[in-house]
Amino acid sequence: MKNLLAPIIILTILAIYSCDDSTIEPTVETTLSVSPFTGSIDEGIAAGTFIGTVSGSTNQGTLSYSLGNISPAGAIAIASSTGDITVADALVFDFETNPQITATVTASNDGISEDADVTINLNDIDEGAPRVVWTGATVTFSKEAGADPTNEANQDRITDNVWITRGNAGGQIYNAASETVADKDASPADTEWAIGTIDQIDDLEFKPFRETLSKPKNQVGTDLVLHLITDNIYLSMKITSWDEGRTNGGFAYERSSM
Repeated sequence: MKNLLAPIIILTILAIYSCDDSTIEPTVETTLSVSPFTGSIDEGIAAGTFIGTVSGSTNQGTLSYSLGNISPAGAIAIASSTGDITVADALVFDFETNPQITATVTASNDGISEDADVTINLNDIDEGAPRVVWTGATVTFSKEAGADPTNEANQDRITDNVWITRGNAGGQIYNAASETVADKDASPADTEWAIGTIDQIDDLEFKPFRETLSKPKNQVGTDLVLHLITDNIYLSMKITSWDEGRTNGGFAYERSSM
């Protein structure tokens, strides 16, 4: 009997030890954290533009991100798997009305979550004057040969920034508001020109006067569009006469008005 009992006792002891709780893996509690996000971006940007990424971490598994309390509503979106923040509603990214975009980001995993603040500051961009197109009544301007270009009567003062005239030594027109003589490559200052009509603005290529017209005397009667750069005004123009040679400086044109 002793020989039969010994193996049974050994197997029983082994079975007891094999069921010891010390061999069972302990349960690991999920932890996570998410950091506040602060960023800045220019106003007037397109929908879908990347702003930045929320920083979060967890000890196991993966995080899922969501946004709440967005102000203005619908301004931004977040990728749930990466935390990438993008522009959702481009119209509200206007510094003058919404200098700051705010929200709450929530990072979640395994039934637990944590919140953090999202703050996006908009950069104020100098947008310049809004585009204005003049299609009003036709104005006729002319400078007689030999007339004094410094006299207001011999300048087409289109705006406070652009006064078109021509010197009596011939050459090209210039902007008497900011120039005293013509620069062949750049005059008239603060303007750019294109051959075409006012309804073609978006398809025209604007360049300096001389680069566009080459020889103004050969462009008499040609449809032109003049862009006043600082004022951001577009108007139609047509040269009606151009004195040749390097003396007298007479010329005339028709242009649209407000």
